[in-house]
Amino acid sequence: MPSSRKLAFGLAVMGFTAGFCFGQREAPNLALLDQQSSALWKISWETDRAKKLAQYEQFVVEFPKDTAVGWVYDQIYAILIDNNENARAIAVAEKLLTIDPDDVELAYRSLKMAERMKDAALIKKWTQKSADSARRVMASPKNTETGARRLALAPQVVAYLDYLAYTEILQTQNRAKKIEMMDHFMQASPKSVYIPAMRRLYLAAWRETDPQKAILVAEKTIELDPNNEEALILVAENYLQREKDPERVLAYAEKVVTLMDQTTKVEGISDAEWSKRKAALSGRANWLIGSVSMQQNKYSQADKAIRSALPYLRADLRLASTALFQLGWANYQIGNITDAIRFTQECARLKGPYQEQAIKNLAVIRAEHPDRQ
Repeated sequence: MPSSRKLAFGLAVMGFTAGFCFGQREAPNLALLDQQSSALWKISWETDRAKKLAQYEQFVVEFPKDTAVGWVYDQIYAILIDNNENARAIAVAEKLLTIDPDDVELAYRSLKMAERMKDAALIKKWTQKSADSARRVMASPKNTETGARRLALAPQVVAYLDYLAYTEILQTQNRAKKIEMMDHFMQASPKSVYIPAMRRLYLAAWRETDPQKAILVAEKTIELDPNNEEALILVAENYLQREKDPERVLAYAEKVVTLMDQTTKVEGISDAEWSKRKAALSGRANWLIGSVSMQQNKYSQADKAIRSALPYLRADLRLASTALFQLGWANYQIGNITDAIRFTQECARLKGPYQEQAIKNLAVIRAEHPDRQ
């Protein structure tokens, strides 16, 4: 062993960190003449990795509050990783994170290790630890090289964690549990890219579970996301049924029509499913516009909207009968007798709620306009 500890310090540190790219803590000053430095000096010359590991572990037991303890845990961690002792390494990582809660690199690495180990409990633990570290880093970035590196990584970690949470929610079958998970996600990650999709899922879950609660959820959703078409249409339909605030019904329905013309496909659904969904939402919205317009005797507006809604409404005999009857009446009022006859005649052929009245109206229109048979 060289007689000058200062001369050999650089070599000793190289020996400590060889093959280890994770350590970020400052190496100890082995030139100090204290018990801890002496112990680390001796360990630096140990060539047997098993013995070196044991000596490091003994050091943290004897000097748990020493300023070098974080760096020593780095060395323990490195040796365990090289030995593929993942379970022990991840336990050391937890100690390191206690010392440095901002170490998002270590937290994320431990999460990936837990995933490779397929340990559900560890995955859950390190998911939370990774989230905590990432948010700490983003909330209080440090103006250092390490701080800059961590700040660059933190948003990527958050995005990955959001993806994991979103995927887990999609795979959850228990509806109550699913709602609970969505509640937590929206509170914990309000700026996530998955929030729009999450709000749609959340609203759909409540519609299936408690329709009245779904209305309250939809109203709250509109406050947070005024362009959420599912919430807009649900509230508008509810208001129409209750004969409440027709102007708001119109405003919400018209907004849905505009959104369906402008909105690109929502992530996670096929092109065919999206086209079907757009047609259904547009149909429902136009039906609302047409219904309110009929109540307000705005027949031209009603005619335009109900014509657009008709392909969607034809699947429901009751709605189809109502729509055709209203189209017949609206066109009669605006003087479009040819279409008034056509729509009223089609309504008269359907065994729906307006069939009888349509037959009577058709007779009246033909009597008034014998030249339009």
